[in-house]
Amino acid sequence: MSFQFHALDHQQFVPFYGLSDQELAEHGISADIVERPAGFPCRVSLTLPEPGERVLLLNYAHLDVDSPYRSRHAIYIRDGQRTGHFDVGQIPEMFNLKRVAVRGLSNQHHIKAGEMVQGEQELRLCIERLLNNPDIAYLHLHSPTHGCFLATVSRAAVASELSGG
Repeated sequence: MSFQFHALDHQQFVPFYGLSDQELAEHGISADIVERPAGFPCRVSLTLPEPGERVLLLNYAHLDVDSPYRSRHAIYIRDGQRTGHFDVGQIPEMFNLKRVAVRGLSNQHHIKAGEMVQGEQELRLCIERLLNNPDIAYLHLHSPTHGCFLATVSRAAVASELSGG
């Protein structure tokens, strides 16, 4: 099964890039400086920022649909980062070491399956297994400890629909 990862479009965050802490606070956003590697995964680049980089913490509607599963949560984005693009079958490096909660959603945006995996190989097998289920239209990946949205994964054939292309 061919699949593709989708990062969030950076264009929706451009108005917040480079703002002062006070200006960000007016929008309910805070800024942090990364202190340790493997923290603060960026949902725009799907990379892990390096210590010393500035990240923005904001509330984001990652499942902004008419469904009982409609959802929003806190996410981090790297200040000034552009959208990451990934080849078919490519798993972004930030998922190599992290435990990930994988949710399979239907066309009606209802959760049809959920699994917990760790590492690229387990994640790849889980993605392929879930996307082979015809009841599952796409996947959402979340942090298992905080519940934060990480990324969307689709079948490669529908990748252009999810990215707006």
